[in-house]
Amino acid sequence: MQEEQCEGILLQSREVGESDLIVTFWTDRFGRMAFRAPKARKSQKRFAGQLQSFARLRLVFQRAREEERLPQLLRVDPSEGVAILPEELGAFASASFAGELMLRMTDEGDANAALYALFTGFLSFCASAALTPKALARFEMRLLELLGLLPSWSRCMECGSMIALVHTARFDLLQGGLVCGDCRPTQSHEAPLLTPILRAALDALQRKVTLEGETEPLWREVLGLLDRRLCHVLGHETRSRRFLAEVIGF
Repeated sequence: MQEEQCEGILLQSREVGESDLIVTFWTDRFGRMAFRAPKARKSQKRFAGQLQSFARLRLVFQRAREEERLPQLLRVDPSEGVAILPEELGAFASASFAGELMLRMTDEGDANAALYALFTGFLSFCASAALTPKALARFEMRLLELLGLLPSWSRCMECGSMIALVHTARFDLLQGGLVCGDCRPTQSHEAPLLTPILRAALDALQRKVTLEGETEPLWREVLGLLDRRLCHVLGHETRSRRFLAEVIGF
């Protein structure tokens, strides 16, 4: 079988047999992809201890003849990019949360170059700077946008009317969109009120512009809303998000 190559970020690994690993990467060419790495726990020549969480690697692999079998990872080489080390607790917690979202919100083999760029860019940011509520909210919003799960912040889902930014609206978390004052959300307790300033912050974040008078408490409120949206998409809060909140305080 012909050898293939790609670049990828290691998301997950598990031991199988006496010395093999099953490793899952988010790759630049093939999206999320799992490989079998024979003798990876013993091989110093082909892997040399490089199969660490969130390592950015050049992968050389070979596809199996049978469809039900995993491709075989032949060897890896370091790629460009800042490493996320476990002892760097804040960066590692941030990477763990982003990695869990990439694992759970994407399908095997669904390539998305923009999503790969978002993921690698976020990891590089976390490795070189302190995470802020606005930075994390920006990552979550862009992720939802690339996955087609981000609603319009200006139009009612029920009646289709435009809702001016100066008006308060509800965000129906179950349906994933805004509901104007004349329409009723699916369940009121699952539809928090969005004040004009909060809607302006969401709009500015999506358009990547600076909001006049923005504050950290405002971005924490935006982040809380996006976190709740992700919880509804996933079905429950992720353990990695709880861990991240414990480490960085939001």
